[in-house]
Amino acid sequence: MNNPNPISTVITTINSPTKAIKKFDMMRSSKLLVIGDKKTPKNFSIKRGDYLSYKDQLKLPHTFIKYCPLNHYSRKNIGYLHLFRAKPSIIAESDDDNIPYKFWGEDINFRGKYKFIECNDTYLNIYSLYSNQHIWPRGFPINKINLKNKIKIKNKNSNIGVWQGLADYNPDVDAIYRLTINNKIIFKKNDKYVLNKNLYCPFNSQNTFWSPEAYIFMYLPCTVAFRFTDILRSYICQKLLWNKNLHLGFCEATVKQERNQHDIFEDFNDEISMYKQVPKVVEILNNTDCTELSDSDALLLVYKNLLKENIIMPEEIKYVQSWINDYKSIFS
Repeated sequence: MNNPNPISTVITTINSPTKAIKKFDMMRSSKLLVIGDKKTPKNFSIKRGDYLSYKDQLKLPHTFIKYCPLNHYSRKNIGYLHLFRAKPSIIAESDDDNIPYKFWGEDINFRGKYKFIECNDTYLNIYSLYSNQHIWPRGFPINKINLKNKIKIKNKNSNIGVWQGLADYNPDVDAIYRLTINNKIIFKKNDKYVLNKNLYCPFNSQNTFWSPEAYIFMYLPCTVAFRFTDILRSYICQKLLWNKNLHLGFCEATVKQERNQHDIFEDFNDEISMYKQVPKVVEILNNTDCTELSDSDALLLVYKNLLKENIIMPEEIKYVQSWINDYKSIFS
């Protein structure tokens, strides 16, 4: 592994320690932090990593904590803030049903020569480069799922803000895919790909590696549906990465998902706002000029513009400002 220090990894859960959590906890390449919620069992414990219960979280010196909703995936934000205090060189995040392969976390570098994708379309279905099957990532616009991109690929030195690793077996797809196709997938072992500016592909929070330059963009919105929060963040993040001449990269599957029990139709209902709003979100982002703004001002401006179109709720602005204040208190 090229990184001399363990990767700081954060997972949130309402379950007892799962097979995935236990595996991450024992990995020498990872230092695990688990964020609990009100529903997490009171006797939750892990051997090597750290666990922050709901009561533990209330003791942390972050103003955002008083705003963060209970029983919501956005409580992962508290984990990000807690990890920021140690100034780690990489933060990774995963879920409690994504089991890491032995080579997870290897060769994660944010500077290098990679396969750089240029395309005249607005969206790229990254799964099409890793599989011959018809499959698309959760958050990809459903009116574009049959899109056939004409792309140009060249080797190019690139600065990466975020790496998204894929997941085998039960990859991150939407409920429409699961209700209609639902194949088990083993992705191709392929090269790393980097997306050019102005080319969007949603990424999730299930096998994701963040560079310090992108930490402020890790914020998960609190006033959107559970199945939309990390997807909305991903579109916002891409826009703001480009503002810093950084890019989104994808790499082969380094985890396999043994999916927790889900009601797929409930997932579908939770994703309806995502299906309807992603094209509008991209339109808002493309019309937002933040080239002369600081990272924090750009982040806040994007959320204010999303509020104008009712993508988020009014209280989200207060939450984002609190996140920014906590971030600045750590990194100032």
